[in-house]
Amino acid sequence: MNWLPHIATVVVAVITALASYFGARQKGKADLKKLAESNQAETNRLMQQHEIDIGNLREKHKMELEITTLKHEQNLQLLKAQSEIKNTEQEQAIGTSLISNVANDFLTSLLTNPKEAEEKLAALESLANRYSE
Repeated sequence: MNWLPHIATVVVAVITALASYFGARQKGKADLKKLAESNQAETNRLMQQHEIDIGNLREKHKMELEITTLKHEQNLQLLKAQSEIKNTEQEQAIGTSLISNVANDFLTSLLTNPKEAEEKLAALESLANRYSE
């Protein structure tokens, strides 16, 4: 019977330990549940922010692509206009050279052979009439 007072102490200690264990376990479960809810809310917020960021990046890329396309179109139109101007200048230079040669030939033949010059003038007039119609 010497051990009876010790059993009561042990029983009280075991009961206290079990109460502490179950209390801590319940508190731990509640803390885990709170943490899981907090993490879920944070995850949802980050997912929404990520979706917004992706949308912004898509919009930015779309605008950059549109700007690049417009720049290419502008460069193409500029090159086309420059090409047309160059062609016009070349045509005018050829026309001026042709007229200069014809006029020089006509004046030379007018001085050397007036009859031949009249025939060339008539041929040139008929040619001009044909293209003006």
